[in-house]
Amino acid sequence: MEKKFLTPNQLAARWGTTYAALAVMRYRQQGPNWIKPMKKKVLYPIEEVEAYEQRTALNIGGAKSCLTT
Repeated sequence: MEKKFLTPNQLAARWGTTYAALAVMRYRQQGPNWIKPMKKKVLYPIEEVEAYEQRTALNIGGAKSCLTT
């Protein structure tokens, strides 16, 4: 099975953010795992992106409201 990757621009479009915001996340060691196969190329394995999205997804429907008494 062939591994699939997203470029930073593709991931930025998917998340509605910017390339620069992803660069900051990498610098801060946040966000999904990524690889750097060449000096100036960053790739995000799609499995890592999806796992990160699952871990950080908000559970709106199951969350209890702090406004209820």
